[in-house]
Amino acid sequence: MRNTNTDRKWIGLIALLLIAEVLWLLVDLQWIDVPFFFKKSQSSQMSEAGYIISSKKDLKRRGANSLIWEDTQAKDTLFYHDSVLTLSQSSAKLYLRDQTDLELSENTLVTLEEPEDKTKSEIRLRFSRGDLRARNPSFNTSVVGEDWVINLDKGSDIMLRKDQGSYEFEVVSGAATLHTQNGDESLTQDKILKLNDDHKVEKVEKSTELQWKEKKPIRIYTLEENAKIPLEWSGDARGLVINKAGSDEKNQTISDSKQTSQVQLTQGSYKIRLKNASGLSEARTVEVWKAPHIYLKKPLPRDRLKTNEPYEFIWTTDKGIKTYRVQFSSKASPLKQESADQNFTTMKFDQEQDLKWQVQGEDEEGFLIPALYNNEIYLRDEPLQAPKLKLPDVKKAPASTPGASYKSKWHWIYAAVFSEAFAKNDNYEINFAWESVTGADQYILEVSSTPDFRDPELIKNLTQTSYIWKNVKYKKYFWRVAAGSAKGRMGLFSEPMELQLDEIKVIEAPIAPAQAEAEPVPAPTVMPEAITAITKIEPVAEPTNITITLPEIPSGWGLALAPSMKYSKTKGEKETQIDLQGPVPMGFQISFNSGWIDQRNYRFNFWTSQQTWKPMPVTEFPFQDNLKIRESILTFDRGHINEKNRFGFILHENFISKRQTQESLTVQSEILLGLRTSRLFNPNENWQNTLGLSLLTSGKVHELMFDGQSKLYLSNRESKFKWSIGLGANANYQKQKSGGGLQSDLIFLLGLERF
Repeated sequence: MRNTNTDRKWIGLIALLLIAEVLWLLVDLQWIDVPFFFKKSQSSQMSEAGYIISSKKDLKRRGANSLIWEDTQAKDTLFYHDSVLTLSQSSAKLYLRDQTDLELSENTLVTLEEPEDKTKSEIRLRFSRGDLRARNPSFNTSVVGEDWVINLDKGSDIMLRKDQGSYEFEVVSGAATLHTQNGDESLTQDKILKLNDDHKVEKVEKSTELQWKEKKPIRIYTLEENAKIPLEWSGDARGLVINKAGSDEKNQTISDSKQTSQVQLTQGSYKIRLKNASGLSEARTVEVWKAPHIYLKKPLPRDRLKTNEPYEFIWTTDKGIKTYRVQFSSKASPLKQESADQNFTTMKFDQEQDLKWQVQGEDEEGFLIPALYNNEIYLRDEPLQAPKLKLPDVKKAPASTPGASYKSKWHWIYAAVFSEAFAKNDNYEINFAWESVTGADQYILEVSSTPDFRDPELIKNLTQTSYIWKNVKYKKYFWRVAAGSAKGRMGLFSEPMELQLDEIKVIEAPIAPAQAEAEPVPAPTVMPEAITAITKIEPVAEPTNITITLPEIPSGWGLALAPSMKYSKTKGEKETQIDLQGPVPMGFQISFNSGWIDQRNYRFNFWTSQQTWKPMPVTEFPFQDNLKIRESILTFDRGHINEKNRFGFILHENFISKRQTQESLTVQSEILLGLRTSRLFNPNENWQNTLGLSLLTSGKVHELMFDGQSKLYLSNRESKFKWSIGLGANANYQKQKSGGGLQSDLIFLLGLERF
């Protein structure tokens, strides 16, 4: 029989060991404060090596007896055998024992080593990777690498950098000696030493004629993946040597006699040098950092404010920003700027105007942080009052529609298991309602899935005090309403109301009863005689090959004036709609015909038009600018001598609508590419007709296009140049995620062709 008491003893011992190990780890992480244990061991085993003067963002420290990297900050004490690590967009300044200053760039790792002879005032650094600068005005300093040591003389200032597979050493002032397994090399201010993977030391002379106009480090904050860095120098430079921390060296040529350049760099830390036949210049430090995002919280986009009243402007904070610049711009007035140490300020304006406001930042060293975006606000003397919102009614869409219903037995199991998921994917109808405002004859309703209203999912201009929004998905919404008048008077927006569908009583819509399943009808019985009669096969004649010979199509090219009549009625994102009807006088067409080449014919046709459209009537769209719209169609197809059908490609430059402000929209060019098939009808020397069908897409917009053209030549066949008149048309159905519609053009052609 098994001894259960022994098993219990072993289990208890293992549990105690596990608890002790967890406690030791928590003590080491300082998550549990045990003063008599931690401080005693620290003071008895570690000696202070210095402290942190300043740090930027993520600075990490790891003790000699620890496996965990801890966050550290300015004024924290450093001990011998500590490792210090800067991460991306991080930097630090350290003060070490006996006046050694150490500057660490991003992604740099050093270890503070205790000197072998403690009677001497020396500091030893083990450099693993990155970019650092060390100086000591009073004592010698040593920096140790994997297989090298560099000794700095008293008062020397040195820069070290490690690339993918090499080290670079440069003395800013003083002198140093590099010790490698191949011997010693002296390092002075007139040269740069590079230590490669093969342990060979390369000497590069410094050029005194190449000088940077500004030697201070550059730090650029960017909202993109890269940034353009302006550089200016004196001297005859032939190239730039660009070294990014942790990457290979890159060279960029410079034109003759040029002393300025713009370099496009990705995010990271760089050393950039000028180069010519006599050597390299001093390194210029350039940092390209990702800009922290400053989000505007109040006022919201398109808010209306009353003049001569104070309003708070509030935005988000970031620990990397020391001060903020609140900027206001207007078409009618110059830029206005206010500085703020906190994430808010109070402003008052004394005249009506439309403003845009944004917030920039400055870091601790004064480098500029760009604004993420701006918000448009409207200042009015006597705005209409904000409407009072009512609690919306939410109605769930019917679960089934009239008609036959056929469901497998597994459907009910799925519905029971995934009922919550099904409910959240159902569509809803929301009835928004509010109280009327005196003096208002129209209202602006905005619905957003985020409280900042930067990208509303619904914007409606309404004349009534309610609106039913259909096909609504299950999620959180915020909505608000502002009053207005047809004469252009604006009103204040109501405070946004949060709408949680799961917190509102949902009215179930009646479900239409499903029709009963019809009884199956038995198949008719077929007699054997009928089967024999049906399956009797008649002999089939052998097919005859017929060759279709098309009339001669000579090669040539043509130009034509192509004014048109346009009709377009499409819907775009954010409830935008464009309705265009009218003439487009500016248009032309270019065509090319290859003639027969190896029994094949190639045709190329390009048509383009451009027109500026004005909103009508102007009184209904006081904030809408004119729309300048260009449309182009490029077709290329190929036909065989034995075929009337042709196949090819089509490219369509079309336009889609986008909301610009609350009461205005703009258009954006959209390039679609697709396949096309066409057919020639009755081609002869004086009359040609073509019909085509195309399918196009740009990824987010899709089109089905029909096109046709009929052309009549007015000159005889013997003439090389022929005048022509014709009529063309294209019509397409456009489909996009947030809308679509119909577009058509009737084109009048007057051209000249050369054969």
